[in-house]
Amino acid sequence: MAQRVREREESGRMRYGALPGDDDVLHAGDVVLGGRYRVVGVLGRGGMATVYAAVRGERGDEVALKLLHAKAASRADVEYRLRNEVELVAELGDHPHIVRPLEAGRLRECDDLPFVISARACGRPLSRILASERALPAARAVRIGLDIASALLALHARRIVHRDVKPENIVVDEAGGREHARLVDFGLASREPSDAGAPRVTAVFERPGTTLYMSPEQASGAAARCAFDVFAWGVTMHEMLAGVAPLAGLAAGELVARKLDPAEPAPSLRRLQLELPDALVELVDACMAREPSGGPRWCTCRRSSSRCSIGSAGRPTHSRPPSPTSGRARAPRQASPGSRRGGLASPCLRRSCPCVD
Repeated sequence: MAQRVREREESGRMRYGALPGDDDVLHAGDVVLGGRYRVVGVLGRGGMATVYAAVRGERGDEVALKLLHAKAASRADVEYRLRNEVELVAELGDHPHIVRPLEAGRLRECDDLPFVISARACGRPLSRILASERALPAARAVRIGLDIASALLALHARRIVHRDVKPENIVVDEAGGREHARLVDFGLASREPSDAGAPRVTAVFERPGTTLYMSPEQASGAAARCAFDVFAWGVTMHEMLAGVAPLAGLAAGELVARKLDPAEPAPSLRRLQLELPDALVELVDACMAREPSGGPRWCTCRRSSSRCSIGSAGRPTHSRPPSPTSGRARAPRQASPGSRRGGLASPCLRRSCPCVD
């Protein structure tokens, strides 16, 4: 057993040892949390935190340890948010399309900086896949979308809102010869308030999330609603199918202004005239509809999902050719064989969603 742990650690050094940083407070070989975890290397860095690869105990289970930077740790509510992340998702148990956070607290070995430990997500972020491949074949995008829809259904059944669904927070691996997508990073997750007096994780008018994927109501600073995730799922599907997210390239301020402008048309795949199944286009557009209350967006998704299908060969059934005059349209890509047959489920997955009032 000890030999297997050493092998995993050595593998980790080879895979991540090329990413040392002057500001790293942990290094390969460091032992933390009373000897329960041994750091292997660095997985990535962001403006708020550094994520380390680590192994747990003699079993050598691989985990991701996210350690917040000192400037981010100064917020009074940061520890509450991390513990809230673990406690909310713990209700779900193990889910095949969710990477669950395991524990959170403050790391004594690092000046009590806040941390959260999650199961290790193997595979590539969807954002990296899209950066290299641009638009995905329809059947592949549908399979990834179905996996994330399944994760959202499990969250929304408990009135948990992720609030940051986007390609960066979706990890895709090929275990067992089939791509599996999993939702990660629940740092902004919040319970949907059941009444006006319910507590909020964020202040009024605070806009947690990523602006490009926000619904108009999320951009306005409204309290968390499951409809936030439906909109972001639609934007992510749009990006997978069209190769670009709606309004991509705009500055954050202009993005918010466009989203809040009632005269601004809702994002639409149909306007791009891509060669895609009509029902798939209808479903994605329904998810991105401009509906501040959230309810009509959900209902339209359910109606669309019941009619959306991909042929058994995985080829789009849309009969309209791409528009030769549309500057935003992209050449269609042939979907790969082996797509899932039958209904494409929205996050509601053809059942009544408990978050619809």
